[in-house]
Amino acid sequence: MEILVLQHINIEDPGYIKDLMIKDGVNITTIELDVGEKIPNNLNFFDGMLCMGGPMDTWMEKDYPWLIEEKKKLKSSL
Repeated sequence: MEILVLQHINIEDPGYIKDLMIKDGVNITTIELDVGEKIPNNLNFFDGMLCMGGPMDTWMEKDYPWLIEEKKKLKSSL
């Protein structure tokens, strides 16, 4: 199983859930948006996606411009 994790700040990772997924043999790909990593173009490779928290709100695109692309990708994956 392939899981994509969108992380917005270093300290907001999946925590204990990540430990359980690793124990069950799940492959985890973490994208750290706050450091400029990009979401893959093809999300069909992944079986699921986790979007972690952070200090921002969804409307704060001026301060966190990567939110624009993240929201587009989330909408297109529905």
